[in-house]
Amino acid sequence: MRFFFNIFLMFSSSSIFFREMAEW
Repeated sequence: MRFFFNIFLMFSSSSIFFREMAEW
């Protein structure tokens, strides 16, 4: 269960990161 949670957390953080990069 924790493994899927880590994947979800990594995906959400990466999506936010890419969105910030798109701002530039």
